Amino acid sequence: MICCLAEWPLYQQVLAACIHINCMSTHPGFHSLTTETDTSISVEGSLPSWLTGTLIRNGPGAFSFPEGSSVDHWFDGLAMLTRFTFDPVRGEDDMIHYQNRFLRTNAYEDARTGEFTGGFATGETTLRSRLAGFLTAPYDNTNIIIERVNDTFLALTESPRGVSVDPTTLETKGHIEYDGTEPTGQLRCAHFRRDPATGTLLTVDTSFARTSEYHLYTIDSTDTQTHIGSVPTEKPAYMHSFGLTPRYVILTEFPLRLDPLQFLRPGRQDPFIEQFEWEPDRGTRIIIVDRTTGEIVAEPVVDPVFGFHHVNAFERDGGRTVVFDLETVPDDTSIDSLYLDTLRNGELGTLAGRLERFVVDLGSPTDDRYGNSTATVSQQTLYDDGTALPTASPAQWCQPHRYIYAMSMEQPVTEWAQAVLKFDTHTMDSIEYQEGADYFTEPIFVPNPTGDARDDGVVLTLGLDSDQNRSRLFVLSGDTLDERARITLPHAVPFDFHGRYFPNVHVAWVITCHKIQTCCIELFRMKVETYDSLSSQVALVTGANRGIGAEIARMLTEEGATVYAGARRTDTVTASDQRPIEIDVTDDAQMKSAINTIDDAEGRLDILINNAGVRGPTTSLEDASVDEIDQTFAVNLRGPVVLTKYALPLLREQEGARIVNLSSGLGAIGPGMDGGSPPYRVSKTGLNGFTAYLHGEYGTEGLLANAARPGWVQTELATPGAPRTPTEGADTPAWLARFKPNAPAGRCWRDRMPIGW
Repeated sequence: MICCLAEWPLYQQVLAACIHINCMSTHPGFHSLTTETDTSISVEGSLPSWLTGTLIRNGPGAFSFPEGSSVDHWFDGLAMLTRFTFDPVRGEDDMIHYQNRFLRTNAYEDARTGEFTGGFATGETTLRSRLAGFLTAPYDNTNIIIERVNDTFLALTESPRGVSVDPTTLETKGHIEYDGTEPTGQLRCAHFRRDPATGTLLTVDTSFARTSEYHLYTIDSTDTQTHIGSVPTEKPAYMHSFGLTPRYVILTEFPLRLDPLQFLRPGRQDPFIEQFEWEPDRGTRIIIVDRTTGEIVAEPVVDPVFGFHHVNAFERDGGRTVVFDLETVPDDTSIDSLYLDTLRNGELGTLAGRLERFVVDLGSPTDDRYGNSTATVSQQTLYDDGTALPTASPAQWCQPHRYIYAMSMEQPVTEWAQAVLKFDTHTMDSIEYQEGADYFTEPIFVPNPTGDARDDGVVLTLGLDSDQNRSRLFVLSGDTLDERARITLPHAVPFDFHGRYFPNVHVAWVITCHKIQTCCIELFRMKVETYDSLSSQVALVTGANRGIGAEIARMLTEEGATVYAGARRTDTVTASDQRPIEIDVTDDAQMKSAINTIDDAEGRLDILINNAGVRGPTTSLEDASVDEIDQTFAVNLRGPVVLTKYALPLLREQEGARIVNLSSGLGAIGPGMDGGSPPYRVSKTGLNGFTAYLHGEYGTEGLLANAARPGWVQTELATPGAPRTPTEGADTPAWLARFKPNAPAGRCWRDRMPIGW
């Protein structure tokens, strides 16, 4: 949908009039939104230049449909995705592309036609429907979160059946359900856990039987998984999430238990969650499972608590101590407090969550394993003033985290969250943001891909302005929670559950014209002609022995190019289908000799990839040594300039020769130029300027010079927690190397999209 911004007041009024609000809805946020929107919206404030990905949130979009079904509980609202794709064009021109769309599931269609029979806490079930739900047609109202499994994006709930969606259009693509030979269950933790060091994705299933079990496994793809181990249990517990460290999986078996044989009894029964019983005498069993062997390392029992969300977990003392933070409540009454009648009447009257830290000492080794009998647990209340939906930085998953972000609740709860908070686990201090909206939902921290501090990034949270009947997305500074930007949506989004930020997801439409005086947005699809094959072409890639450079060299070789893989030591280039060539970009003689070698052997050079680089000192300028500064400039800026000087005569002989310079978001001029690494930042800014010079000087002859930002990639230069693989970082530079003559040039690119310098 393309709309003129000047027409928004009327457009918003029309949308608001289309919102179907249940006649019992008195509290904002628990209404039904039955319209779907796809539009672009101007940003008030400015976005950080590195925020170019997409936030996708999941949650209830409707609790009833005209002439359709109604649900009884917040958890049973029909799944609706909201997508926020960021376009930090610069300053007042910043945009986001917004879309909301319902998942087209069986549950959705049943609700629209008045045939929705039951869910988490809605309706009664028959024996036949229970067996169907467990055996043939698991529940598919996947309204909790969205997760990426390789290249597939799955909307998830507590059923083993996921729903695949297109992350750029939110189109429902179909059901995904494992049907292999590994053990599975009838109930699944909705919150998968990813180990950022390896990219491994794990989750836990519960299988109901005479001897029920928790099955732990890695999700290798949408149709393959690897069983880690199984934990037997007499009566399965309700388990919404779990903890993960580099060595262990942490299960918290709360005393909200279920007799699975209950499901096999004939007749009508209460909804699913009502089958669980609170049995506090059992306490809460903490089960620590070795990720490698699948064996139970420890299973101590602590006093009874209940909780939905693990924040994060990590290890100390070489793995002998396991630490996890968990949001807890005293018992299961919080589930009853979330029935819609209670929420809409404002009768919350329950305790909010509190942040607790559990420290499990696994004890002394016994026969090369930790002895279960010596495991002890200590508990510490971190924050008791009321929280909901806590999160931590994804860059700190499985590592010691410092900050927790959460909805700020009153204790006890008398109203929905009216602020979001940041809690410091080191100082035990907290700060809040509560401007611009009456109510707030889950805050998501997005780390700055080139930042060093643990809170260098932004917090994304959706707020609801009840007076204007509009939701707003807020972009807050991760360190201070100061507002950086806000985006007002054309409608009020019902309170949702969870979101994920995907740095590599972009909408295929690129904003190219935004005229303030006419308030119009023109969108067009960036069309670039590229070579299908690079056969007979010659490429030189510097720093091609590892990381992004090695991936670029591999990709160009696969496209048919003759690739000269530059490295300081040729024996470090292991690819047999490439031609190693000695290049130290700080050695003028070596660079000139390399070009002469290529000229003598090939007589041509079509592609030059200036990839070699060093990070240099990460301190402030005053703490960096002059030698470190000189070395960084020599490798990152002087080297590419001098090598290009020697290569230009060969390149200019070829029509549409390409030069690709590997830049970085750290070199972008504008907000975010603080944070250390001054030589690296300035060298990349200079490389951007060099790219612009090449285009201005030689572009009229047909030379195509572009810069590429690979993003925060898992290389030796990166700080810990980088989310991108070298393959992802190499994709855009390799794509630019395939540009045909007259293709766009003199630009900076990221993820095959032009971005600002």
